[in-house]
Amino acid sequence: MLAAACSSTPQVSRLSRADSWASAKAPALVGAHPMPIGGYSAGCLNGGRSVQDGPGLLLMRTSRNRTYGHPVLVEFVQTIGKAAVDKGLGTILIGDLSQPRGGPMKSGHRSHQIGLDVDVWFRRLPPGKNGKPEPTLATFEREKLGSPSVIQDDHLHTEHWSASSGTLLELFASRSEVDRIFVNPVIKRELCIQLQQSGKKDWLRKIRPWWGHDSHFHVRLKCPAEAVLCRATEKIPAGDGCDESLNWWFSEEAAELANQSEPAEPPILPNECESVLDQL
Repeated sequence: MLAAACSSTPQVSRLSRADSWASAKAPALVGAHPMPIGGYSAGCLNGGRSVQDGPGLLLMRTSRNRTYGHPVLVEFVQTIGKAAVDKGLGTILIGDLSQPRGGPMKSGHRSHQIGLDVDVWFRRLPPGKNGKPEPTLATFEREKLGSPSVIQDDHLHTEHWSASSGTLLELFASRSEVDRIFVNPVIKRELCIQLQQSGKKDWLRKIRPWWGHDSHFHVRLKCPAEAVLCRATEKIPAGDGCDESLNWWFSEEAAELANQSEPAEPPILPNECESVLDQL
């Protein structure tokens, strides 16, 4: 008993434990208004809503129960789906959003905690006849179907990437509520090369290089104006991001960091998240 009492193993707060948040199967609303609380990688979601299939939109891996977001994100995704249909881009396949009450996840993400992040597959269902979307996917297809990498040999894979892939990114990045979009550095570099002569690169500023992200891209919305408990990330540097700073991602230092696998420290969540977690 004495040995147990003197153990040096650190105790992780219940608020920081991923299993506490994964066990919440439905959203909670504390107070009158939905609210993202804390930071994208250390927070929770008050008053989350589930994204549903709609025009130009299908939810994938629904068994994970990560289909929730702040109402601003839900409306955003639904609007984008309709816009994709109008532009003939087919049906967008949506991956993880947030858990019903946000918070840390057991696997897959350090962010996605406050209902303002969404993963979008590069793979899409092609437009049907007369521009109409293809029929929906069966449940087992949503669980088993994958999204292939759009990168091959440090370049864009011509079989899985097309001009419409860039159009899809532009569709998302051009929205005012989008803060940034994470893509593989190769995608960022190739977009910079392709668009350097066009003069239409304003939206590229929001396209940010990050490790992985070769089969999907990660869209992050800004904190809503009324969300006083939402912690915004630092502002994106000026410019389109096609300068010397992009070269670092292809350096030896970046490669070494990519290969490191240090265990992540449990996030420290705001105290306000306790009420969200405990709401019946």
